[in-house]
Amino acid sequence: MPVVLRAEAIEAGYGALEVLWDVSFAVEDGQCVILFGANGSGKTTLLRALVGLVPVMAGRIELDGVRVERLAPHERVRRGLGYMSELGIFPDLTVHENLEIGARGLSGQQVRRRAQDAYAIFPDLAPRRREVAGRLSGGQRKMLGLAKALMGRPRLLVLDEPSAGLSPRLIKETIAALRHLHGQGLAMLLAEQNISFLELAQYAYVLEGGRVRFSGTVAQLEHNDAVRRAYFGLTGL
Repeated sequence: MPVVLRAEAIEAGYGALEVLWDVSFAVEDGQCVILFGANGSGKTTLLRALVGLVPVMAGRIELDGVRVERLAPHERVRRGLGYMSELGIFPDLTVHENLEIGARGLSGQQVRRRAQDAYAIFPDLAPRRREVAGRLSGGQRKMLGLAKALMGRPRLLVLDEPSAGLSPRLIKETIAALRHLHGQGLAMLLAEQNISFLELAQYAYVLEGGRVRFSGTVAQLEHNDAVRRAYFGLTGL
């Protein structure tokens, strides 16, 4: 299948502090890829480098075969990259204003049409469209973050810790929403620690100390005892 995102030998960090070394991976069209790792492993830095919020010191990033590592974040968004950070929303703005930011640069008619689509996918948001986002529940904030990222109609949706701060029930709801989006053909890259999200994925990478320590299918991960013990503390998945 065509590759939507390809990262090759990425090195990145903050000023003189290097965080990532020789990180390579790919996401195919319609594929869901999980990036696992503990806090401090470099997951967030990698995602921020992909979307242009952290400079790349070395390596290349391609979206649909076009190099983008020197492009500004908004230019990557225009090329089909959607991003939901761990927070994902602007808490001082209303639900609808958050959606409008997600569709920045589009015409008013396009914004209205896409907002209607977002409310259809996440119906709990519709009656709260004029409510300040900071007053939403944790699960509703996560849904709004997803909806905002989808307003740009991305080819690839990149999510940083979608389980962060959620109860087990809300994690299940988030997984269900992502499964629906993935079922519509949306490619996704998820940085996570929660193994529940494995059910969404076809491929997995494990990051430790800023380096890829494992790459393979979910089935290979599930049958790799050394990886499970080292990174998940598990004897079975």
